[in-house]
Amino acid sequence: MNLIKNVCYHEPKYVFKINNVEYFAADANGVSKFNDGLVINLCGSQKMPSALNMPHELMLHMQIPYTEIMVPWPDGETPLVKYSFWKGLHEYCEERGYDKVCFHCEAGHGRTGTALAALAISNLNWSSEQAIQHIRRVVCRYMVETFEQTIYLGSVDETFNKRIVSEEELPDPSMLIMMEEIKAMKGD
Repeated sequence: MNLIKNVCYHEPKYVFKINNVEYFAADANGVSKFNDGLVINLCGSQKMPSALNMPHELMLHMQIPYTEIMVPWPDGETPLVKYSFWKGLHEYCEERGYDKVCFHCEAGHGRTGTALAALAISNLNWSSEQAIQHIRRVVCRYMVETFEQTIYLGSVDETFNKRIVSEEELPDPSMLIMMEEIKAMKGD
């Protein structure tokens, strides 16, 4: 399903700051370069390595320089969390004193972009369009991959900011952008 999985590599990249917490984006390989903070792993549960499913007490004995939270989220789909999760996650980070938080999924595009956009919409009052455009500008133009993810962000915007966004007003998902680029390269 993921057409852009091997297009680019994402080491942790700063995206924005909310109060005292800096948020970063990475892919599953690049997150290993993130040190001293909280990692939000957005990989689907069926693909999670067994070491990452260890209890917290055992994780303390691993040589991983960060704390990790798993968020259930199938590839290409929307997260299995309530909209309130995005405000609650930021509050959790502030209360626990995390000043750096890095989001990652497998390729660092769909789930990572959608999660960061949802965080900005719910905590910075950005519009869904503004959040998607910002993340694509500062991280990668392929962030937020599917129609379902862009529609989800429109719903987050409506929930937190009372903006009603039609599907036509949302930016195109990056899978559509990628398909258009491929067609242009082939001369179709």
